[in-house]
Amino acid sequence: MTPKQALIYDKDSLSKLNFNFSKKKLLLVGFLFAVLLIIPLTVYLVQQQQQSQSRANPNTTLTFTPASQTAPVGGKVNFDVILTPGNNQVNFVKLVIKYDSTKLETDEKGFTLDPTTDLSIIQGPTAENDTLSVVLSVESDKTKVIQQATKIGSVSFNVIGASDTPTQVSFDSDPDTGVQIRSLNGDNQDAFDENVFLNGTPASVTIQGEGITPTPGVTETPTPEPTTAETPTPEPTSSGNTAPICESLAADATTGTAPFTVNFTVTGNDTDGTIDKVTFNYGDGPVEDIATGSGITTDSVSLTQAHTYQTSGAFTATAIMTDNSNGVSDTVSCTASITVSGGGELSPSTTVTPLADVGPRETFVGIGALGGILFLIGALLFFAL
Repeated sequence: MTPKQALIYDKDSLSKLNFNFSKKKLLLVGFLFAVLLIIPLTVYLVQQQQQSQSRANPNTTLTFTPASQTAPVGGKVNFDVILTPGNNQVNFVKLVIKYDSTKLETDEKGFTLDPTTDLSIIQGPTAENDTLSVVLSVESDKTKVIQQATKIGSVSFNVIGASDTPTQVSFDSDPDTGVQIRSLNGDNQDAFDENVFLNGTPASVTIQGEGITPTPGVTETPTPEPTTAETPTPEPTSSGNTAPICESLAADATTGTAPFTVNFTVTGNDTDGTIDKVTFNYGDGPVEDIATGSGITTDSVSLTQAHTYQTSGAFTATAIMTDNSNGVSDTVSCTASITVSGGGELSPSTTVTPLADVGPRETFVGIGALGGILFLIGALLFFAL
């Protein structure tokens, strides 16, 4: 090889070396650019997640207790209104209750605010067009928000019309004119652009007015004795019925992480009949009627039912028993408190401070440290090559 050929060969080798070296640098520059791009993108996504978690969620429910009642024409029925907030911090409730005004009657005194609640009546009650409405609020005191199942009041109706089938009392779910429930968000601010109402469980009234209609036929008989045959009407049966007693509602576990399955065991008895149905309200929305199982259609019940909580929060589960004469038990002894955590959501008692203060700061520090380490590694490789 001549000196000139050697020089040309050395130039070609050097060009190839420079090309390979430049290619490696380009790859390293691309790597560093990708790292610098990923860091702000990750921070943005974390911020969006935190904002999503801090917003109110539509999982607040309303329930009537008891779920059903029986009364004659001229009688009166009363229902308690139970608000279960889910994982919200309820500070405002527009309650709208629908009923059949040809069967039931009420007025502005038909709603009574429960004295133990921190809500105040700021508008109503108003009864018109088959609707009873009232607006409640904690007003400016945000420490009084509702964070667990709470009896917010009672509604009463006079029975004015007979019916062959049970008539229903329900919560109006129309998004524009119906129930409106508001909550504080994760920054302890009012979220008045969000209605957190999920659904409401209706109640029914069985009216016994048809039982008194045969009496005109008795006046046509010449002797008073046949009148005794008219006594076995539904009305005396109802007035003499003893409601079933729900003795206890036990849970095999009361705290856990979502999804959290709880086995509820309810026990109770009926002294003058049989228990035909048990109604479970789990506190997170679903309500379940059980008409078969251990003790159903007998005078005593010991029934176990499983339920899975999908979201975090503090929930109050209740059980109501209905006997063969439509008598219902109260929920004083048959309640259970369940606390569920996890699933990226915080319980109602901790939604305000941790989301706005602790979580994002720790996340940002971790992302910054990771980005710094990756940048340092890339720089060392860059200068090493």
